[in-house]
Amino acid sequence: MKNRFIDFKLFKYLDWPLIVMLFGIVTIGIFAVANATASLFTGEENTISEIVANLDVSTIRLQILWFLIGLTAMIIMTIPDYTSICDFYIWIYGVNILILIAVVLLSSETR
Repeated sequence: MKNRFIDFKLFKYLDWPLIVMLFGIVTIGIFAVANATASLFTGEENTISEIVANLDVSTIRLQILWFLIGLTAMIIMTIPDYTSICDFYIWIYGVNILILIAVVLLSSETR
């Protein structure tokens, strides 16, 4: 019995250069956030530990956390075989219509 929902052969069709560039951009972004949120450097820092002591680690952790959440979501979205969605299209359509109705009914007017 073949599991139609998960098709791991699809991983060979991923755009691996794009994923490598994504990791590069995220790495640059983490360094940029670390640099932007660091306290001022005096120029007297001699060791790596003195430089790291000036960094705002909580912001860096948040950046990494949200990257990992996004990466997990990306992996989860690539696992199901897209043809399996065809079995549930009427339910997906209905849920989307209900969400749109909820937005109209529950939203407030803004200016």
